Amino acid sequence: MMQMKALLYYRSKLDAHDQSVYDSLVSQWMHFESHIHLPVPHCNLSEIAQAIHFDYPLLFYVNYYQIAYSKSIFGMNIRGDYLYTKSEAEMLLQKCEDWGKYIYSHTPSNLGIAEKALWLHDVILNNVKYGDANGIRAHNLIGVVQDGIAVCEGISMAYKFLCDYSDIPCIYVGGTLNGSPHGWNLVWINQEASFVDVTNDISSFSGKFGRHNFLKKSSEMAGYSWDLEAIPECRLTKKKNLDLTAYFKKGWFG
Repeated sequence: MMQMKALLYYRSKLDAHDQSVYDSLVSQWMHFESHIHLPVPHCNLSEIAQAIHFDYPLLFYVNYYQIAYSKSIFGMNIRGDYLYTKSEAEMLLQKCEDWGKYIYSHTPSNLGIAEKALWLHDVILNNVKYGDANGIRAHNLIGVVQDGIAVCEGISMAYKFLCDYSDIPCIYVGGTLNGSPHGWNLVWINQEASFVDVTNDISSFSGKFGRHNFLKKSSEMAGYSWDLEAIPECRLTKKKNLDLTAYFKKGWFG
């Protein structure tokens, strides 16, 4: 798996015990282990798995929806359950790497961090449709990379992946929009947090097309709900001073 400077935000929210379990699971899932042993008597497995899911878009092949485990006096045993075979997943991982490299190599080198974040927003905006006809892929990075079709979860995972690739601090945020489950992103621009919701800028989802949901303050997120304790407040006091001149380019998902 490619190495990137990813922000492991949700790992940082775990205590030392659960971080150790997190690291062990990541390592073993990366190696497609079928039988995973954790030498701990207990852990908050669902919270740890969600943290990994949110932090690692490239672990799209893990079946987070059905994590089967058993306990014994020697620790916890988890069955490695994957959505793809190892060879299939490796092929898709290569596609993701090629996609990330292509976008990165075509990003103008003179962009500031805010412009770069907007460029990546526009890459997805111009090339992805909202939809779930492709099943589980719509909920992860592969829906965007392979199909150009995804729901909010897949779109937001793709945006985090591109930000990780470009060294822009970014996390996935899970919550609700108008009472329905929804996912979007939070980025740090010059050490100030702000929300980005690419999905809500895609016309096939919202009926609107543009940059209406780029660099938003918490106070501007009408209809949204999220974990206020886990997610920092977004203020972005310097937004008016940012140069957001960016570039559009279509046809990158040929």
